[in-house]
Amino acid sequence: MPFMSPRRPWHWLACLGAVAVLALVFLMYFRSHLVFDLASRLWSCF
Repeated sequence: MPFMSPRRPWHWLACLGAVAVLALVFLMYFRSHLVFDLASRLWSCF
């Protein structure tokens, strides 16, 4: 009996997708004007 069961392929795909989204958000902070523009657009909704 193994200590941990093998993970399903969809689990690995979900983890890979989450890491990709986090990497994209991190890279967006290098373009501060883009972050400011998106924040201004979001604030204008309220």
